[in-house]
Amino acid sequence: MQEIGRSSIPDDIKLESGMQLRALEPGNRPLLLTMADIADTILTVDASHPLAGKDPTFGIEPAEIV
Repeated sequence: MQEIGRSSIPDDIKLESGMQLRALEPGNRPLLLTMADIADTILTVDASHPLAGKDPTFGIEPAEIV
């Protein structure tokens, strides 16, 4: 979690809790941010991967038995 200033986001973007925004890290690497909390001047964003903390589920189908 990280706090950023509300002025960092263009005024024409209507912010909602849980929405995702794309940002650029230094070096122009893309970063996905999820809005966690919205206050008048401070936004709290989560830069964790959307699947962080979730148990992965895989489906396996045998293609051939040797």
